[in-house]
Amino acid sequence: MSRKARWLPRTLFGRNLLLIVALVALGQLASGAIWYTQVQRPRVDRAAAFVLWHAGTVRTTLARVPPADRDATIAELNRLGRNGVRIADVAPDTGDIPLQPVARLFMRRLQERIGTDYQLSWQVEPERRLWVRLNVDGRTLWCGYSADGLMPDISGLVLGLSITVMLLAFVGAAVIQRHLNAPLRALARAAGDVALGRKPQLPDERAAPEEIAVVAHSFAQMSTALDDLERERALMLAGVSHDLRTPLTKLRLGLEMLDNPAEADLIASMVRSIETADAVIDQFIDYARIGHDEAMQAIDLNALVRHAVQAVLDPRLDIALELGELPQVLARPVAAERLVTNLLQNAMRHGAPPFVVRTECDGARARLVVQDRGPGIPEAEIDRLRQPFAQLDTARGGKPGAGLGLAIADRVARLHGGELGLRNRAEGGLEASVGFACVSLN
Repeated sequence: MSRKARWLPRTLFGRNLLLIVALVALGQLASGAIWYTQVQRPRVDRAAAFVLWHAGTVRTTLARVPPADRDATIAELNRLGRNGVRIADVAPDTGDIPLQPVARLFMRRLQERIGTDYQLSWQVEPERRLWVRLNVDGRTLWCGYSADGLMPDISGLVLGLSITVMLLAFVGAAVIQRHLNAPLRALARAAGDVALGRKPQLPDERAAPEEIAVVAHSFAQMSTALDDLERERALMLAGVSHDLRTPLTKLRLGLEMLDNPAEADLIASMVRSIETADAVIDQFIDYARIGHDEAMQAIDLNALVRHAVQAVLDPRLDIALELGELPQVLARPVAAERLVTNLLQNAMRHGAPPFVVRTECDGARARLVVQDRGPGIPEAEIDRLRQPFAQLDTARGGKPGAGLGLAIADRVARLHGGELGLRNRAEGGLEASVGFACVSLN
């Protein structure tokens, strides 16, 4: 993100909310400007004209009334209308209450209109009134005008309207998030499912906005194309492996039929080569088919580990089982057993005893760990060795193979919502680990 855009929220919800609030604020500023130029300024001009006329009329009238009759005239003026006239040197009942911003604007504009011949004062309590000071024959008079018609008190209305608009902005952003972000999150989950080899759950194209519906439709087409490609690759790999197995079987049968003691070592070497090729073919078939033909179910991981260890157990090998108390886990049984077998075979092929197979509970997931005491793997090569056909013979003993053992293990791990973890142990050797989701913690 550029330096200028760092202040922007990272989430779409935050950006939508900021945009809505900005638009509302601009709308209110525009409305305020229109109200001031088209309503308030003409109102002040009319008020100034009225004050000038009325105050001038009062001053002229009182100036022409004999001084002895002025108090009675003022009393009569007060009786006839709401605009009062008082004799005082200071403004009546103004107190020390500061003017509101709108009132200050009104007073400044009015003072500009009526000039310096009149002094203005603003009264807040007990009612809002505008007072104008007059000077009649050395006496100070104050004419009072009700402010309700001059400047209505709309501060509460404006505050309530602003709060309502802000709440509507939050609601609008929430609605946008619901109708826009929810399909995007569904697409993100679908992308994760595709990465893990699972069938993605795509958002309903009919309920999503048109732009997202187009993206979802394209994503569905891409997912279908990837599934077709994967099935074609698996079919091709299985077919080639099957076709290779037949001539290998014939070759082995022919070698076993040879009875030439002079070539016994050569025959034995060829048999081992055929067995190696046959084992590579088995890996090809496992990689092509593993996990796609069985459903997830609750299994006893410890029992599966014991069965897998017994299948590969060699009395000459030192394999220690450290099985913890585990709940049942969700797994594909055949694929999970192939995973354990491949990790054990990888440790025995490239590592060194003692070997340790451990299970443990880590919160809501069970963890399978296989350890050896071999030379380990260079840190820079760990990620590469999870890929199909990747080998590191010089670092792991130069043993023959197809480079699919760890790739199959990683593929099974991804089918179970995780990945194959590989790390070099401080005391020497390699540790491989895989997590499984627990059914319950009881």
